[in-house]
Amino acid sequence: MGRHRAADRPTVRPPHKRRPAHTGQRGPYRGLLAGSSITVVGDVIGNAALPLFVLETTHDLTLTGWIAAVSVGASVVTGLLQGPLVDKLGFRTSLLGSSAFAALTTIAFYLLHVFGLLSPALLLVLATVRSVADEPGRVAMFGLVPQLATPAGVPLERANATLRTVTASSNLVGPLAAGGIAAFAGSAWTILLNAVTGVLGTVVLLVALRASKADVPATERDPADDGLSYYRRFRIGLRYLFHDKLLRTLVVATMVFVAFDTSFASIGLTAYATEVLHEPALYGGLISAFGIGSLIGTIGFGAVGHRMPRRPTYLGVYLAFALLVMLMSVQLGVVGTFAVMAVAGVVTSPLDLIYMAVLQERVPKKVFGRVISIANTIMSTPAPLAVSAVTGLISEVGVQVTLLALGCCYLVLALGLVPVRHLHRMDRKRPAGTDLADVTLPLPRVRDTAPPTQPIPRVLDPLSVTQPIPKITTAAPGQRLWVLSADAGLTQPIPRVGPAPMPTVRWSR
Repeated sequence: MGRHRAADRPTVRPPHKRRPAHTGQRGPYRGLLAGSSITVVGDVIGNAALPLFVLETTHDLTLTGWIAAVSVGASVVTGLLQGPLVDKLGFRTSLLGSSAFAALTTIAFYLLHVFGLLSPALLLVLATVRSVADEPGRVAMFGLVPQLATPAGVPLERANATLRTVTASSNLVGPLAAGGIAAFAGSAWTILLNAVTGVLGTVVLLVALRASKADVPATERDPADDGLSYYRRFRIGLRYLFHDKLLRTLVVATMVFVAFDTSFASIGLTAYATEVLHEPALYGGLISAFGIGSLIGTIGFGAVGHRMPRRPTYLGVYLAFALLVMLMSVQLGVVGTFAVMAVAGVVTSPLDLIYMAVLQERVPKKVFGRVISIANTIMSTPAPLAVSAVTGLISEVGVQVTLLALGCCYLVLALGLVPVRHLHRMDRKRPAGTDLADVTLPLPRVRDTAPPTQPIPRVLDPLSVTQPIPKITTAAPGQRLWVLSADAGLTQPIPRVGPAPMPTVRWSR
């Protein structure tokens, strides 16, 4: 009986767990993270150990300096001119081609060294080619993030923060790993490790991006761009960058702030460790404290950054950093200075992530490579001039007064951005589920000033020839005369009609 009662009871099934809609689309995004992480770790180790490798193989300090200078110059020039090529090839092709070409160059590095064929001139050429090969991949990676993160259901701020976390972690650990490998096994092993990670990262990216719609489809490309020259493609990107008021404001403001940041992080902290802390070796500790704080801040912003308003965060970060720089103009001691640098790293971590998200949302895929390349070049141009100016100021008034003046400059620029109305557009995020890289902003057209190959003949319309209006004869009273003239149209005067006698009608039964 109890068995029948148990059978009569309704069976309660556990609730069915629905599979998230974005789970099946996270493969390309995760593959992008994995492949880029492998490549970034190897590149950081290889770039950190490259001066050691050159000095160990050639014993020429001058050549080491020349290779570093030429590599930086090649990166700057390539970063400026690569935009039209990236837009033409697409993000996926540019990323895979850049990663594969860089890996092959590193393999050639190692093989030529093993067989004793790596001459100083060839070493200089390969180092230049290696730095040139890296630049298109960085822009393509930047453009692929919104296209792969949005279908995966990942907020744009979190996706950018994840990639930035990988880069920041590699920058902290990579130089230590490069130094350890070079000390125990030789600097050539770092080049081999860089080549292996480059090949492995390229394979992972190829598998992950094989089925993704990362490039601009042919239907979304502008047919007018197919016949344009490289110079006109470049002009379109330049005009689009300065056509958007928000982008123009962000690029100019970031350019000034980057100049101050470079001078503060390079010569400012070096002089501070020497004159105030009286220990030049603490410069590395200050940079490490800032890097650790930046890593912590990036992780935190990746978790909650998509819920924070962008404009107040952007302005508040610069105001807080200005106060921290001014605080370093007083005696804080070693512990206090390290604490201030760690807090500064946490505070400034959202800046680049907000800037990246705004660019990814507002710049269309058609001109993304051109706009980003031009913006990055513009931002890095005034940095050497700022470093020279700060160096001269430190030699004249000292590092503490210089930091106070630098903090005041940060404060003035941050307060100057408060009344700028264009910054309110930073918080106008795209709706969820839409392609963040596609915007409705019109592309600026480049006027074609080329003269026509043949003159257009002028055709005379016979209907436009003026013809005399025919004369209308007068009519007797009581009569109506109508004249229809196509040439006269509505301009023909209506003749005046006189009164007419009305007949009388009688009604009878």
